[in-house]
Amino acid sequence: MRPMSTRFPAPVRALLNAFGNSLDGASSHGCWLCSFGVAMVSTVAQLWVTYLRDVAQIERRLTEIERSSTSALAFAAWNLDLGQLHAELSIS
Repeated sequence: MRPMSTRFPAPVRALLNAFGNSLDGASSHGCWLCSFGVAMVSTVAQLWVTYLRDVAQIERRLTEIERSSTSALAFAAWNLDLGQLHAELSIS
């Protein structure tokens, strides 16, 4: 069996040295690396789904704001309420 210094790349060796000193043999290191990989993939997937949900929520809110502002501007223009129209346009 090759020594750990040649079996794994340097970053993996650093992780194994930091967390895996109590583990002996390549199979236990492989099991640890597999568990670490699964945890990383599931974390990234969860973050991606949360990100997409939050972006969709922001887009819905912006659409709602646009819709409410548009109707207020249209109402002020239709009624020729110049004061209200000026106030709506200066806020935007």
